[in-house]
Amino acid sequence: MEVLALLLLSLIAAARSPTLTRLAVVGVANLACWLMSGYFGPMAAVTTIAFAVGVLAVERSRGVKLLIGSMIVAVAAAGVLGIGAVASGTNSGAGVNRAVGDLSVFGIRPADLVVPPPGNIVLGGRLDSFWNAHLHGATRAEVINYLGWLTILLAITWLIFSRRRWAQIGDRERLATAGLLAAFIAGLLFAAPSPLFGIPMPSRLLYAFVPAFRVLSRWDFLLITALVPLAALGLQTIWRALARRSVAVAGAVVGIAMIVSFLELALHPAQARFRSVPTPPEYAAVRQTPLGILAEYPLGYSDIFRLWQRVHGRPLVNGAPPGSAADTARLMLLDPTQPGTAEALSLLGVTAVAIHPGAHVDAEVLPRDPAHDKGYKLVGRFADGASVWRVTATPAPAFVTLAGFAPPRAEQNGRVVYPFVTSGGVGAIGIAAKTAGIVNLVFDARPPPGSRRVLRIADSSEHDRPFTLQGWTRVSVLVQVPRGQSQLLIKTDPPATSEADAIVVSVPRAERATGTPALRAPQISADPGF
Repeated sequence: MEVLALLLLSLIAAARSPTLTRLAVVGVANLACWLMSGYFGPMAAVTTIAFAVGVLAVERSRGVKLLIGSMIVAVAAAGVLGIGAVASGTNSGAGVNRAVGDLSVFGIRPADLVVPPPGNIVLGGRLDSFWNAHLHGATRAEVINYLGWLTILLAITWLIFSRRRWAQIGDRERLATAGLLAAFIAGLLFAAPSPLFGIPMPSRLLYAFVPAFRVLSRWDFLLITALVPLAALGLQTIWRALARRSVAVAGAVVGIAMIVSFLELALHPAQARFRSVPTPPEYAAVRQTPLGILAEYPLGYSDIFRLWQRVHGRPLVNGAPPGSAADTARLMLLDPTQPGTAEALSLLGVTAVAIHPGAHVDAEVLPRDPAHDKGYKLVGRFADGASVWRVTATPAPAFVTLAGFAPPRAEQNGRVVYPFVTSGGVGAIGIAAKTAGIVNLVFDARPPPGSRRVLRIADSSEHDRPFTLQGWTRVSVLVQVPRGQSQLLIKTDPPATSEADAIVVSVPRAERATGTPALRAPQISADPGF
């Protein structure tokens, strides 16, 4: 799609007819509408405007019109699709799990562009150790963005030739060269890690306005798209120069270039790649666990987890739409080693847990190994680090969720915490139970460092229990809960203005208890939801 966009832009730049220019602009507008959808929308907009800026540097008469038209098309297309996305709710959760640190982790380094990938048909696995040491926090899929040395050298050849013969080359070649070079430079700037030498890069601005934007390495599509036509012009220049002396020699050089390009870009045909067979051994181990729900960790959405679901055939804890009740429940289960998590999983019907340490999943918290948790029994460990566990814990009497809290994070000691940052200082604790009874609601809470705060747990009858927090403090209160879903209020005054100023709480849990309840949770629904 990017190639088509650049070709249409070249047509606009070279067009001498106002009618043809208008038709080409309409074509780019339609194409931009497609490209603006999904992750690559910002790339399409930047490509369009950067190409136009390059043309403007060469020919101002047509370049100004192209630049203005391109900006209007890019902004209008983004606006129309943005309104449609908001109205329909499409991708409303995009970017929820991103962090600004992704702009550094997923930025392209020079080595990513010029070092061949592992499994190259010539080098084989000789570069595996290099790539293992240069992942800079990302995965190989995001780090390896090899452009090809032959492609780079041919593009440089054309740029040098065109600079020396600028007046002799054709009008279209000049405009295309300027536009492609500008697009390539823009791509490099947006792909660079941010900050770079302490300076924020353009991707930081894009991150602030585009919710889904976070992986800079995907600008390699633009870099390759802009580089290949320049390399083609360079190869054509070499062929023409040699053809004046011998067409056979020129043809042989082009043939050699094709072979070299294949050898430097191709992967070994015997190299293992992703296939749907054979089935990973951990999913064979899942069959050894009782029938029930499977929790795939890291506990986030993954197309890979969905792919293997066709093998084990079990419902997944993962994959609920962001903001849904099921996704809210997922946020309470991110680390299987947190106190009460095994019991909560058992209550929900989860009988097996699969942990994939190397999986690239957008999860708020990465799981830890539950080897020392009595609520699980190991079924098997595997060569890639994956493990499968059977959930053996006694089901909890109720499942507890939080509302009005910022996304969870893991502290250095492994404790998962939820910052209490709701406006007004009032949040909610949801409790879902299959049977009515008395439970002990338990969690730990900590005020901001060096401060002292009061946290209150209240029911609808205006009864509340205050807890003075100074450092980590255990919050424990007996609650009468009905069958179905009920709710308590959690309050603090003054409310937090930021996560740094917020009370944080650990994963809440419900324990079986007897005695006189201090609070009575009002029923919201008679259906517990599981």
